[in-house]
Amino acid sequence: MYLIKHFNVTRIFLLVLFLSAYAQGLDWIEKGIDMTINNQFDLAEKHFRDQIARNPEDYRAYFYFAATLNSKMTHFENNGDEEIFDESLDRAIQLIDSVFENTKNLSNSTSAELLFYLGSAYGYRAFFQGQNGRWFKALTNGMKSSGLLQEAIEKDSTIYDAYLGIGVYKYWRHSVTRYLNWLPFISDEREDGIRLIKRAIVNSRYSKYVAIQQLIYILVDYAKPDEAREYAKEIIARYPDSQFMLWAAAHAYHKDGDLDNALEVYKHLLELITSDAEYNPHHLIKCKLKLAEIYHATGQYKNCLLECEQLLLFLDSYQEEEIKRVRALMEMCNNKSSQLESPNNG
Repeated sequence: MYLIKHFNVTRIFLLVLFLSAYAQGLDWIEKGIDMTINNQFDLAEKHFRDQIARNPEDYRAYFYFAATLNSKMTHFENNGDEEIFDESLDRAIQLIDSVFENTKNLSNSTSAELLFYLGSAYGYRAFFQGQNGRWFKALTNGMKSSGLLQEAIEKDSTIYDAYLGIGVYKYWRHSVTRYLNWLPFISDEREDGIRLIKRAIVNSRYSKYVAIQQLIYILVDYAKPDEAREYAKEIIARYPDSQFMLWAAAHAYHKDGDLDNALEVYKHLLELITSDAEYNPHHLIKCKLKLAEIYHATGQYKNCLLECEQLLLFLDSYQEEEIKRVRALMEMCNNKSSQLESPNNG
């Protein structure tokens, strides 16, 4: 049970694990990625569907279409597009395997690109399986993904997006597998994972900000929130209205104790969520809870109570844990307010 809770927390961290573009002037890839990062899922889906229609043999189009569906399902916390997600990954893998089988004398750079996309496809499959509690399959595909990405950089060391995938896998593999007692001992490669992600940040054109988003969560988990906070500034500057990026930035500020900046980011997140016609209600609840907690921590008890009162209107009876947190915050705020208003105070 603990592992399931742990993975539910970290799955937002892995949201765009392989959403990067090993592309040589392929602007359509970068354009679609930006749509996805900015939560424009319908536009991104159409964008990649159009690319598939233009070139049905382009494995990259199927891969990025599947990537968009994965991000969409993770954002809305449902499996509504699972079937077409699987079909798209299958098609991408099939097309890549066909190139390997039917093309002689592939150059190292071409082989490396194919291996990158093949490894990333298995990585997405592993992530989705992990989200849904299919741990053995997730770990099997995760190891396969990491091995293929390692092969890619052995053929072409300049595929920096592959360093991101390997680095993220090395870090979170240790964090997740240490709760699986039936697995053999797995060495701690978290430092190496962080090093590889930083290499991707410095050298990659397309996946720099995805890598930064990943690194923020990893550094907080690794008890280095002060370093994560510095990276938070970069992703806010590049993607000021991306919920994906703002969640990471707010998390870094909050964990580092920078409550003023955390408050501002969570406020902006709330604006983005409530202005979205198809927002995830769980995101609204989480954001308002964070705001209430920061208001309480900074002595803004009236604002905290207001957020709590609004939260109780959104929460259902089965959300017992959240209701308890809200009521506890309200009680603490009322107690603090009473103390401040007491004639004996001071």
